[in-house]
Amino acid sequence: MGNKTLESAEVFGHEGAHGVYAMDNTAESVGLQGLLNQQDAALKSGNFPLPPDVMQKINDGLAKTEKFAQQTEKIIRGGYAGSCFDGLGPFTAQLPLPLAVGRRTGWRRCRRTAREGLGGA
Repeated sequence: MGNKTLESAEVFGHEGAHGVYAMDNTAESVGLQGLLNQQDAALKSGNFPLPPDVMQKINDGLAKTEKFAQQTEKIIRGGYAGSCFDGLGPFTAQLPLPLAVGRRTGWRRCRRTAREGLGGA
């Protein structure tokens, strides 16, 4: 990629998207954190691995939040026509996500666009 500003925006947007996903899916995220805490405790006590059904729940939960975060990265790179960054120009793509989105379209539309990429409403 070569552009440090864009790389920083992608990392910021990706990691921030995990938090946005957790806020939008609170019950699911709290459940996932509980399972991750169980996993950590099992590792520390030597009672690992966890049962396959628990591991599957962890993997499924992590996959959802990771997909949402990757969708956000794609939006920042301008990979989505009709997304938050469509038509905003190359300068906007170099701004951290909240700054760029707040300029013309609003953060809600960006979150909605990322959710639509996941098949949500």
